[in-house]
Amino acid sequence: MVDSKSTCNNSRTDWLAGLPPKWDIVPLKYCFECLDKLRVPLNSTERADMQGDIPYWGAGGIVDHVDDYIFNEPLVLLGEDGAPFHDPYRKVAFQVEQPIWANNHIHVLRPINNNSTKYFEYALNTVDYSLFLSGSTRDKLTQTDMNKIPLPVPPVQEQGTIVDYLDNKVKIINELVKKKNSLLDLLEEKRRVTVRDFVCKGIDCQNDFKDSGVDWLGKIPKHWDIWKVSYFADVGNGSTPNRDNSDYWSDGSIPWLRSSVVNQNEITSASQYTTSVAVDECHLPMVPEKSILIGLTGQGKTRGKAALLNIDSTINQHIAYVTPRHNQVDPEFLRWVFYAAHSELRRLSESSGSTRGAITCSDIKKFEIPKVPINEQKKIGEILNGKSTKISMLENNVENSIKLLKEKRQVLITDAVTGQIDLSDWDSQEDQELPA
Repeated sequence: MVDSKSTCNNSRTDWLAGLPPKWDIVPLKYCFECLDKLRVPLNSTERADMQGDIPYWGAGGIVDHVDDYIFNEPLVLLGEDGAPFHDPYRKVAFQVEQPIWANNHIHVLRPINNNSTKYFEYALNTVDYSLFLSGSTRDKLTQTDMNKIPLPVPPVQEQGTIVDYLDNKVKIINELVKKKNSLLDLLEEKRRVTVRDFVCKGIDCQNDFKDSGVDWLGKIPKHWDIWKVSYFADVGNGSTPNRDNSDYWSDGSIPWLRSSVVNQNEITSASQYTTSVAVDECHLPMVPEKSILIGLTGQGKTRGKAALLNIDSTINQHIAYVTPRHNQVDPEFLRWVFYAAHSELRRLSESSGSTRGAITCSDIKKFEIPKVPINEQKKIGEILNGKSTKISMLENNVENSIKLLKEKRQVLITDAVTGQIDLSDWDSQEDQELPA
């Protein structure tokens, strides 16, 4: 192993132990010319005036598309800040060959000595970046630290063989992951259809039905009624206390929840805690357990999602609470009603004309749902909890198999870019299976 150019700390090169004899360990600065000084960030207004088909890159990938480019050559892009450095299954490095525009959150690297950009994409996605990051509030890979990253560098011809091998193997794994993700989508659709049937039609399919007068519900059993959420529940949202005020956060004991918690079916814990001073001075609501929390904002699935709260807590401004005022509403049933209403709540938020759809507390107060006898609510809640649990068990099995495939992919890439796989006789035409 040739190490003449290496100025790397030994602890940073442990993963490169045992490279083949003709390979080098080379600091990144000797593998690339850094083009960061040519980057130009654009704000959302500027990008809106430049809409086109050319990728506009940021730390985590393509952020937007514009009508002009800065770079048009084979390059490697490597996240600078905001990239998923601690997630081994997500990429932080990307090979590009087409015209692109890059902002100041992603490093732009031009390979030297005819090195393969695709090979270095694979290699850079195996690095332990925790050894190179700085920043107190947000991980940042500075140009100085980036230049110190040790890279395994085989002869150029061997780089090409490794790329062909990994392209073949990774494609197979990615196709398997895609199929399993499709299975997860089918399981979620099964849950959605099941919940909607019970929430809208009840337990007895032989019921006589009537038009509910509510589009998203359609026909409901004749003995059911319709009521607005405000008739039976209190609705409101919270806020975010000033982060710079230690009186609001230091030694806090009151659970404070962010909107991401609605992606859980049930909320049983918090990752952040605030103080009683914050509750008093910031007018934070104390939300009792057995309330329903609903995401108010977000471009992903969070907006409109609902979860059952199983702890007393307070919340931020991006979540609404729905707290039933009397015992004629079963929290489990209510959670499933809002689950079934997810698409309708999102539709309402988008019909306001806002470019960033948001649900308001007023929308929720006026929202119409089935008024169902309490004993029937409880039965429906129990049935749906049981059916959802069975679907969740299947989902967990699929998710575990996806995790294993991703682990296998990462090990495969690491072994290939460190020379642990003998590819001297490898033939892409004959090899279409994963290695054992």
